Amino acid sequence: SETKLSGSTSMSKYITKEISIPGTANGVYVEFLGDVSGGNEIEIWYNSDNLSYKKLPIYAFGGVGAEVFPTGGTNGYEKISFYTPERIETFNSLQVKLVFKGENTQNPPKIKDLKVFAVI
Repeated sequence: SETKLSGSTSMSKYITKEISIPGTANGVYVEFLGDVSGGNEIEIWYNSDNLSYKKLPIYAFGGVGAEVFPTGGTNGYEKISFYTPERIETFNSLQVKLVFKGENTQNPPKIKDLKVFAVI
């Protein structure tokens, strides 16, 4: 399961190093440029204070609460963001896991320019 600190249900993932935060934060915001074609998806999971991973909902960049996943298609990379829609329990450290899922090994989901923010 993706909620555990080790192991996974996916063949492809990227896990950031633990990020220490001076002070406390109560939200997570993740942004990147993603190329996600049909049949593929990227899930973002966050871990605060080394507990267990929780899944971040995806929202269209600039949209308010619309759960939309860009298709990538012929446009290539599109700006994608994930965030906690409401404040969560305060934390002092953060780790993010990106899980890449797809059916076409010839055209897997791709990202670049990853940015992770702790919201204060």
